[in-house]
Amino acid sequence: MTFKCAVVDVPFGGSKGAVRIDPKKYSENEIERITRRLTLEFSKKGFLGPGVDVPAPDMGTSAREMAWIADTYAMTGVRHATSIFLKDNELVERIGITPGLAGKSVIVQGYGNVGSHTAKFFHEAGAKVIGIIEYNGSIYKSDGIDIPALESYFSVNKQMNGFFYLVIFCYEPKEDLFYEQCDILIPAAIEKVITKKNAEKIKAKVVVEAANGPTTPAGDRILQQRNILVIPDLFANAGGVTVSYFEWLKNLNHVSFGRLTFKYEKESNSLLLQSVQESLEKGLNMKNLSISPNEEFEKLIEV
Repeated sequence: MTFKCAVVDVPFGGSKGAVRIDPKKYSENEIERITRRLTLEFSKKGFLGPGVDVPAPDMGTSAREMAWIADTYAMTGVRHATSIFLKDNELVERIGITPGLAGKSVIVQGYGNVGSHTAKFFHEAGAKVIGIIEYNGSIYKSDGIDIPALESYFSVNKQMNGFFYLVIFCYEPKEDLFYEQCDILIPAAIEKVITKKNAEKIKAKVVVEAANGPTTPAGDRILQQRNILVIPDLFANAGGVTVSYFEWLKNLNHVSFGRLTFKYEKESNSLLLQSVQESLEKGLNMKNLSISPNEEFEKLIEV
């Protein structure tokens, strides 16, 4: 693959990888779980990214697996963004916590597409998800909620309502859980949930904006004054747009046939002309020597 990329002048290092299973022996649901887990592990180790590795389908895979990878990667952004900030020793010392996600207490507001995946990935990273706030109730457990159990219940019932009554740690009133003591508070529901009216009540040391615009400017200023770290939505929930960039990179349908050849010929001939000019200027001890290409050469390098 490395040589293939070099031959067609594509700026990729080139690599091949595989999962050592026989896909015929697994159900579609099992293959999806394997693919998503592989994506999560790759993401945790920094093996995915526009400047690292852009996956593409090959033998045994299709657009289906790529969609699973893209969806999973997009949802890992909140956890990944938080872990980057919490690796900064000087920063975590300033806000009064230890580096890393392991053991950190987390409260998530919202259990939709973003909130559910965020809870899952923080749990798998070793953090304790102690609270989840939903529109119809909240649950709290100081030593950590059983996220896999909640996930299983939700996948069957398509709602959390019944789960509130199966556990003994319902939180009332549900809104007050937003102000419970925790290390990391993650608003993953709607916008403008932290304002100048309630920013003083926040007891978290880190606020991660998984929703779009959950903190107003006035609320943000109050959090800064209280030495609470705010990881902005522009960075924390940019996973979706990053995946769009992946798709753009791999989508060659918008490139006309012969475009790669044209690119190579244009750049190589332009460099050749520049090299000749520089050699003549050096050899003849002349500066700003003008080299005028003939008509045929101009056709090769024209835009």
